Amino acid sequence: MLTFAVSDALDTVLIGSGIREEDGLIYNDVTFFSERHPSLTEYAAELRIDRRAIPYWTALKEVGEWWARQPGYEPARVPEPARQPVYSSWYSYHQSVDSAALLKEVAIAKRMGFDSIIVDDGWQTLDSARGYAYTGDWQPERMPDMKGFVSACHELGVKVVLWYAVPFVGKNAKVAERFKDKSLRFEERLGAYVLDPRYPEVRRYLIEIYRTAIQDWGIDGFKLDFIERFAADEKTVLEAAGGRDFASVNEATDRMMTDILAELRKVKPDVMIEFRQPYIGPLIRKYGNMFRASDCPNSYLANRVKTTDLRLLSGSTAVHADMIMWHYGERVEIAAFQLLNVLFSVPQVSVRLAEIPKDHFAMVQFYTSYWRQNRPVLLDGAFEARSPAANYPVLIARGRDKQIVGLYGEAFVTLDGRAPAKIDLVNAKNSESVVLAAGQDLGSYRYTIRDCQGRVVGSGDTRLDKAVRDFKVPVSGLLSLERTP
Repeated sequence: MLTFAVSDALDTVLIGSGIREEDGLIYNDVTFFSERHPSLTEYAAELRIDRRAIPYWTALKEVGEWWARQPGYEPARVPEPARQPVYSSWYSYHQSVDSAALLKEVAIAKRMGFDSIIVDDGWQTLDSARGYAYTGDWQPERMPDMKGFVSACHELGVKVVLWYAVPFVGKNAKVAERFKDKSLRFEERLGAYVLDPRYPEVRRYLIEIYRTAIQDWGIDGFKLDFIERFAADEKTVLEAAGGRDFASVNEATDRMMTDILAELRKVKPDVMIEFRQPYIGPLIRKYGNMFRASDCPNSYLANRVKTTDLRLLSGSTAVHADMIMWHYGERVEIAAFQLLNVLFSVPQVSVRLAEIPKDHFAMVQFYTSYWRQNRPVLLDGAFEARSPAANYPVLIARGRDKQIVGLYGEAFVTLDGRAPAKIDLVNAKNSESVVLAAGQDLGSYRYTIRDCQGRVVGSGDTRLDKAVRDFKVPVSGLLSLERTP
């Protein structure tokens, strides 16, 4: 019906839509300069309005392409490792990371198809209070032989990504005295100062921290967290004075993040940079090549919605799931929901692989292998997200020769003349009925049904003519159809 977008993705722009009760119409609004801003003599922005009768996912895809064409918004190149499954330490170990334990997990993860590990918060401090009072020096206190750990991971064929809370310098950090007067504010709850990127010394310090990590330890990428905290408030003096070379915090942050990526690429051209919601927007594609759903532990529904939202607007940037976890006492079919709900993004897993039940292990191994084999369709195929108001109960990826359907609710799967020779349907819901409705005669197909551990539980021949077919597929199972002569 209507898609509207604003070209300015650097300054805060508020957009909204709402119903007016008096006439039942939807009214849309765009608000510029809702927050304090340095004085300007001129300002320009474009408003893009699309009233074409096209699928909404097509309209959004074209909005993303429009943003990417804006001057200075060119998206960062995505290296191949950013498009491969990831093992994350966060939910499995939280801050209690240990090199020996992680290496055992990495060895298992590599055999299962995971090509990198993200070592999250904890490696840089012995403090386990979940705050950031001791953050900012970025020395590997809990994992003192970081270079040895990285080398051991590389010997296994696994890349290493380290977590950094970019804006924070804790009150107990050695550099706190140096930077406390070059900060935007002190956040008591976090026990940390929020750095002010308008100071050249701040930008140089952070760039050098990250560059040294690559040079000294050999790491392959960074999870750069909390950059939304680089924001002015009512106390911020918006002037380029007192050692600040920018008046605008937004412009200084853009300069810093642009320089960080440029400098890191000089050392490692294929460096991986991960950002997570909620601080992902159109402009941030120029700094990073991995976009991750925000934290939603053990919530497969939230993970599906968040990754789908990102897929619709992120173009070629690698969209990652929040690292999945589950209770080890869950039935394997229910545990599988965590992985199947993020099938159309890059999976991140954060369970202790050496400790999960054997059937859970077999499930992760089967569907990780399936994901890798079908990645060209799942990530690069034409993407359709049906029924957004119902939290996307049907997701579809279409490749040249194959179509993959994720079924997450009690819905018909409609097949039309675009149906290719191979069709996979993933039954990621808590019932066994998978109903196909063909709009025309599509011909004869051979079908195979597998459970969530990859075991074949049924097969046969069927004809997909203009009718409805009901297949019995195990919960979290897979129905594969291949056209026969």
